[in-house]
Formats: sequence, C-alpha cells, structure tokens
Amino acid sequence: MHKGIFVLILGVATLAAKPGLAAQPNQSPNVSGPQLASEVRYVHLPDSKRQVAQLVKKLRMDADQANSTRAILEDRDHQISLVQSSEVLSDDAKNGRIAAISAGSNELIAAVLDSSQRQKFGTLLARQRGRKRANHERQADKGPSPLPTPDSAGFLAI
Repeated sequence: MHKGIFVLILGVATLAAKPGLAAQPNQSPNVSGPQLASEVRYVHLPDSKRQVAQLVKKLRMDADQANSTRAILEDRDHQISLVQSSEVLSDDAKNGRIAAISAGSNELIAAVLDSSQRQKFGTLLARQRGRKRANHERQADKGPSPLPTPDSAGFLAI
C-alpha cells in the first residue's frame, strides 16, 4: 500500500517537473492532433542485461559475443538518453537520431555474430519490427489519448 502511494506521488511529481506537461491551474494544455504526431518518441529501452541474456540464449552466444553485445547496448542506451535530453534538437531530429542509433547498434551486434546467428538475429529484428508496427497501427486507430488536466490546485487528476 505504501509503495503504491509512493509511486503515485513520484509519478505526479515527475509529471509536474516536466516542462509543458503540467499546465497552470484552470488552464488546459494546448495540444492538437498534428502536434502529437511529431512529438519525440521516448524510447523505453529494455534492461540491457536482460536483453543480452535473451540474445545469449536465443542466439547461443559465447562469452566474448555476450560481452561485446552488452557494451554495444549500454552505449546505445547512453546515446539515446543524451538525444532525448537534448534541448537543441527538434522532435523530428531526435526521432531520426534515435532510429539511427538503434540501427547502428543492431549492425554492430550483427558484426560480432557468425552467419547462422546473424540470420536468426535478423529474424528476431523483423519479428520485433512487425510487433511495433502492429502496435503503432492499433494506437493510430484509437486516436490520441486524452491528456490529464490539472484541478484547481494544479495537481493532475488521475
């Protein structure tokens, strides 16, 4: 119970601290459909250690391949977090850089694999892209999700 309250308070505090997410009292955020479409997609990265463990299992990687993959994914995560926190880049530029970083890390991982592992890795990536595309299409069919609005005290109504 206490953990749930703490998470709720932390979530509200995080939202309130983000510029543009918390509106002033008695004002609703001014967000239109086209603006939502160009917002930066904040990539939720999987835990690199867990991702390496899954790749080791599925691709039967040796220790050197696993260590190289771990370093590649940690570097990818760091680069993406830098892009996401940039205040200079536009949303479209951030999305492009994130896509390039992800593609580059996949190429680096493929380079440490043998030919049969590379083929299986390509299959895994294609399957992942298919799932992401299907999720994106489902979200597009639903339309934009409503944003929470602050109450009179400025807190977001959940």
